[in-house]
Amino acid sequence: MSYRARLVSLASLLPLLCWVGLAGAAADGDSIEIHQPLPSTGLVLLGGSQGSGFLVDREDRLLLTNHHVAQKGQSVETIFPIYDMGKVLIRRDLYLNPKKTKRIAGKCVASDSQRDLALLQLQTVPPDVPEVRLANNPPKVGDRAHLLGNPGKSDAVWVYGFGKVQKLGIMKADFGGGLKVQAQTLVLTTDDRRIGPGASGGPVINDATELIGVIQSGPPNSASVNCIDYREVRVFLGDYQRELASAALRGKQYTEAVTRATKALKFNSYDALAHNERGAAYSFQQRYDEAIADYTAAVKLDPKLSRTWRSRATAYFFKGNYDQAVADCTAALKIDPQYAQAYLSRSRAYAKLGKTAEAQADRDRALKLDPTLK
Repeated sequence: MSYRARLVSLASLLPLLCWVGLAGAAADGDSIEIHQPLPSTGLVLLGGSQGSGFLVDREDRLLLTNHHVAQKGQSVETIFPIYDMGKVLIRRDLYLNPKKTKRIAGKCVASDSQRDLALLQLQTVPPDVPEVRLANNPPKVGDRAHLLGNPGKSDAVWVYGFGKVQKLGIMKADFGGGLKVQAQTLVLTTDDRRIGPGASGGPVINDATELIGVIQSGPPNSASVNCIDYREVRVFLGDYQRELASAALRGKQYTEAVTRATKALKFNSYDALAHNERGAAYSFQQRYDEAIADYTAAVKLDPKLSRTWRSRATAYFFKGNYDQAVADCTAALKIDPQYAQAYLSRSRAYAKLGKTAEAQADRDRALKLDPTLK
């Protein structure tokens, strides 16, 4: 089954907004005024299908869209708005003519079917394309919202829609084809909406031009639009950067690991594992005070991270704070009594404190649990 055919089959359940367009004044002429998030929004092409996306990270050239638009490993092309006399041209036939537009190649580097989100890494990003700013505070029922997408049944692209937040909550929906969404969503009500492909992955912003959601789906013949909540976007982007931090750690690229973990925390400051990874990178760089600060933040967010307690113990050990090293190893062992490395680390701290019997007992336990330890 082709990709387009698969999308058609999904539409019979709850139409994804690759099949929902937003009607507005933009379709009345050949150009529109430039406003956010228009300069950040792209037309995404994948085979015979089309979707929308928007730039969330200039440095890494990352465009956000829906998982049902592109999945990890797939190649895509993206087209950004074309300007003429200070306005953006909106005729679809212009953008679909490869001789008149610059198509930027890219690849889907991450996708999450449960959140219905995907990240496209582009080969290049034009200098005049800014990032969309992510909101820091959740919207409230009744708040105004502005939508932008590329409805395929319209002769225009970059089509605007206005709505209001109708409700907030968790979506649990089976779209078929393996796409089962369970994510925080905001439901918008809007009167200027019509069915047509291409709006999936488009940005939803508030009056402060901050992202509050991503266009995702909509019931047929309804004035409501389902959008993935920006908080899911923050977690998704944070997870992506944290995984890069973990890979850098494994490759002993500690400066890169710090950079990636810092980016992860910029998107999601509540990610205990990102604090842990940055703490580990700092430790390898012998930046123990910074490591301890990150490990402390991690265990405050998630007190059950036994490896983080043990890692903080190691940092304290190298700073000569052996009592605290013992205390942290003990905390790790309360969580995981079979944690051989924690026994070994506590053994070394006990030895520094002159507690020979306790040191030997912990060493014996460690070697019994894992004879490969030294």
